[in-house]
Amino acid sequence: MPEFDLPLYNATRDRPGGPLVVVDDADDGSAMQPFSDASGRWSQGGTIGYLLTYGVLLGGLLYCMYFL
Repeated sequence: MPEFDLPLYNATRDRPGGPLVVVDDADDGSAMQPFSDASGRWSQGGTIGYLLTYGVLLGGLLYCMYFL
């Protein structure tokens, strides 16, 4: 998740041109990753979850295209 650099903002908030705002989004910890086992292969539950998700997405798109 991006982090707001609060110390830099507080140090520069009284500048005539406005404060400096820096957002650090280098952290990849919150990126969604499929469930995998110890060797990195997708688990059966992760595969089923992806199939269900894409099935619901496809069904919703087809529903919208047909009825709207």
